[in-house]
Amino acid sequence: MRILCIGNSITAGNTGVSFVRMMRAANPDWKIVNKGINGEPLYNIGDRLIRHLKKDPLFDRIVIEAGINDLLLPALEKRGGLYRFVIGRERKHEIRPLEDPGKFRKFYSVLLKEARLYTRASIVLVNISRINEGASPQSIGLQSEYNSIIASLAAQANYSLADVASLFDEALGSPGENRDYLCENFWSTSFWDGLRCYLPGQADKLSAARKLRLTIDGVHLNTAGARLYATAISRALKTSARIIPVQGHLQQNFL
Repeated sequence: MRILCIGNSITAGNTGVSFVRMMRAANPDWKIVNKGINGEPLYNIGDRLIRHLKKDPLFDRIVIEAGINDLLLPALEKRGGLYRFVIGRERKHEIRPLEDPGKFRKFYSVLLKEARLYTRASIVLVNISRINEGASPQSIGLQSEYNSIIASLAAQANYSLADVASLFDEALGSPGENRDYLCENFWSTSFWDGLRCYLPGQADKLSAARKLRLTIDGVHLNTAGARLYATAISRALKTSARIIPVQGHLQQNFL
């Protein structure tokens, strides 16, 4: 089975632990193309997806992991300092977080319709895992609104949903039980953590030192968090429908 995984740094897996590597190890017959890029929101991920499918549409499955940076980048930008400077500069270079839920829904809906013009692959949508293990009720509410949009779009198109959010919530419990920690140091988030995570076991040591359970910084995954992603996405991949042409029409087959 040939699979395209496209997304942000969670998919790229070079900061923290890679769920894609876990899926490859558990499913050696899966040919996974990893197109994760750090820092991208939905708009940029979607643009890359369409450009990639125009050149290479022959996938059995496509996994779209998007939305975290549509929430994270504006939150970090509001802190000011280096975060505001760097994210503001990136906005000038076409990084476009969709901060309005209505715009997020509209763009994602158009993207899924356009993607279907170029591929018959089954599509899996990944929702947003908790941003900040000890997040505020306001942050949890906004994330839930975005996840409701992703679930609604998946249901409307009969696509599979990889519900990583539920697995994270089950593992973490209420936010008050966890440390309030979210990318606290600019240089650690943008450089040092990624460099350190190239060394075996260091992601989990970072997580433990910061008293975090599923992430190394409130977003990027440790081993336990990556395992939850791999579980949810693998489950969705194994139950999703592949679309094949039958007598000039499209038919869905479940594998």
